[in-house]
Amino acid sequence: MISNNQWILTDPKKDFLYILFPGLIAAVYFLSAEADNYIYEILAFIVMGLIDSGHVYSTLWRTYFHKDERSSSKRYIWIPLSVFVIGFIWFYFQFKWLYSFIFYITAYHHLRQYFGVVKWYEKLEGQFTKWSGRFLYILSLCPAIAAHFRSDLIIEFYTKSDVLMYPNKNLFQLLIIINIIVMLSYLIYEYFNYKRGEFLLNRTLSVILPVTLYTLVFYLGKDGFQILLPLMVAHGVPYYAMLGQSLIKTRRDRFPNYKVVWKAIFLTAVVFGGFEFYFERELIDFDLEYLFVAPTVWESLLLGVYVIPLMSHYLIDAYIWRSHHREGRLIYQ
Repeated sequence: MISNNQWILTDPKKDFLYILFPGLIAAVYFLSAEADNYIYEILAFIVMGLIDSGHVYSTLWRTYFHKDERSSSKRYIWIPLSVFVIGFIWFYFQFKWLYSFIFYITAYHHLRQYFGVVKWYEKLEGQFTKWSGRFLYILSLCPAIAAHFRSDLIIEFYTKSDVLMYPNKNLFQLLIIINIIVMLSYLIYEYFNYKRGEFLLNRTLSVILPVTLYTLVFYLGKDGFQILLPLMVAHGVPYYAMLGQSLIKTRRDRFPNYKVVWKAIFLTAVVFGGFEFYFERELIDFDLEYLFVAPTVWESLLLGVYVIPLMSHYLIDAYIWRSHHREGRLIYQ
């Protein structure tokens, strides 16, 4: 069955290792490991600094470091400028929910990548359905929303107030019931796909594995680290792999093989991701004091600069990974 399917990295073993299973592997570790040991701390640094922060800058190789792409659209100018202006204004004029907005737009960005993987497999197979994407969204959102109603959980993103928690046992239990019903519906749906000869292993795995990850971390995670670190791995590692595949397909003169790709990506992650990791911890105070004490122009400028890479990454990603992008045919064939 595996050999009859098409795979993003052309080899099912590579897809399993770099796209489908990284998040679950990370969840098994971070949900079971003790946080007060040096191995945990080293892995957490790698996840936050090199995988999460670093992957944001790897997009540069398909955009700003690619002359033809960079000159193909004005959005590569107005997106970062707009992000800077909005970030500066939001912070300087003390508008609420800044960090919450970043958190939830990040969560949406992650979901969109999972959805994109599902659709990529469908493009490779030439078989399309709306229901796989719908089940992916619902079954991922149920545990994510349910976690907001847990009374035993605090998720600290930038501050402890970023995730809008509302402890409520009844709502939590209601979400679990809905989750179970939808999961059973999905399994029945895939059973009938199998009976009709329309079952695709790659597509099914690209739905069920992220859903399993979300179920584990949001229902069992005891703190923000146990939840967020596996999600960072599940997003960042596949992103690196898919970006590498796209570079080989679209810029073979510069990136003839994975060895060259990984060197470029690793260097980018270390330099830019490491700097952002430092920037977050040494140059910016992520607290809610800006709501009570008017921030200075300098502090607002720093915040505006800080959000440029992250938010531009989200907006530009939504453009360069579209099937009708000028390189889309090469990437998704």
